[in-house]
Amino acid sequence: MGSCFSSSTIAAVAAPTTNSLPTAKVINLDGTLMEYSQTVKVSHVLGLNKSSSCFVCNADSIFYGQFIQALGSDRFIELGHLYFVLPPGKLEYRLTVADMVELAVSASSAFVAVASTTTARSRGRTRRRRTVAEVMPIVETMDFDCYKRINEFSVGSLKYGLGEKNSVARSSKAKVERN
Repeated sequence: MGSCFSSSTIAAVAAPTTNSLPTAKVINLDGTLMEYSQTVKVSHVLGLNKSSSCFVCNADSIFYGQFIQALGSDRFIELGHLYFVLPPGKLEYRLTVADMVELAVSASSAFVAVASTTTARSRGRTRRRRTVAEVMPIVETMDFDCYKRINEFSVGSLKYGLGEKNSVARSSKAKVERN
């Protein structure tokens, strides 16, 4: 997930002005986006979430099949980066595809919500209108026959190629040993 987000893309979605300064973006447990224009400690971010059992992680350090690395409460969040506030249960196991999709959808929904929040003038008052993007549920199905064909084609040909090299190397080695 780390390489899926870039600060330039995020800045363009969250702040349409070109001269805006980078901000640190934090996706809370409830899916809301908090932006910080100055570096703050992780403990400050966690204090705003009113849950001491949560942790903060940097989106750049989230990888499929790996454990999530929690940031220490004395660390600072950096401008131009994306962070997630997550429950402690996420630290106990490696990230699955469903977890990665959940985080990506959460971030995407938060950015859409911020981008679609508009202010309108009405009778001298400022009103905020917020639209929410609907997200389809994830259905985990896999076509194993297709996967097998792709796997046999890509890995099978690689395996065959490596097998040829090994047999050539063995025959060369055998010739050297005979002499």
